[in-house]
Amino acid sequence: MHLFDTGKAELIEEISKMDVLSMNPMEALNALFLLREKARTL
Repeated sequence: MHLFDTGKAELIEEISKMDVLSMNPMEALNALFLLREKARTL
């Protein structure tokens, strides 16, 4: 497995573990921002 694949798998796992229904709108926007930053580094 390549480093890129590992990073993608970790990001996918993090997304799948998120409980978005329990987040308020600001928490959801912050989470989305952090995920976007992580995705940009892949």
